[in-house]
Formats: sequence, C-alpha cells, structure tokens
Amino acid sequence: VVVRAVHNSNGVDMSKSLDRYGENAAGPFYVEKGLCIACRNPEAVAADIIGFTNDVSGGHCFFERQPQTAQEVETTLQAVSVNCCGSYRYSGDDSQIKDRLKALGRSDAIDE
Repeated sequence: VVVRAVHNSNGVDMSKSLDRYGENAAGPFYVEKGLCIACRNPEAVAADIIGFTNDVSGGHCFFERQPQTAQEVETTLQAVSVNCCGSYRYSGDDSQIKDRLKALGRSDAIDE
C-alpha cells in the first residue's frame, strides 16, 4: 500500500492509500484496486499489455505485463491517458515517463 500526499486547492491534506489490484504484473505501472469501472478503454488501446478479469465485483482491469520497449511504453502511456476513472498509476522514477504523463494531462497518475 502506498500513501500519496494530495492537497486540494485550499491546502487541505486529501492523502489516500493506494492499493494495487492483486493481478497486476510486478513493476511501476499498475491499476489501483477497486477503482476499475470496467470501461475497457485502456485494454482496447493496449490489449497485449492490459488484461481484464471478471471477478465478483463485475470485472477489473490489470497490467498483465509491464511494457518492455519504447513503443510499448508509449502505448501504455496512451492507455493511461484514456483511463476514465483514475485507476491507472505509475510508481516509477523515470523522469521521461513522468514528463510524458504530464504532457498527456495525467500528472494525477504519478505516485509521488
């Protein structure tokens, strides 16, 4: 479980614990447990990286594997960018990936 420090516009601490969905492959990209709403948008963008399981909650997406090539990283970043509920996360320290997520308007997906 990761705790992410978040402050709203009034400076109020809105920190929350982030819990990885158990089926995620080990690595910096992951889907947060319990937030997937089964839209399947990211899976459509990166079907060879992102999986979907029908579980008791009605379904949950997860990273079947981590991206290995530059093209797979870009595809993964596109998948993060189409995620509609904020459940896709990046916990790594690669500044280029963080910059790319920010450029895509998804700085909220970066664990700090």
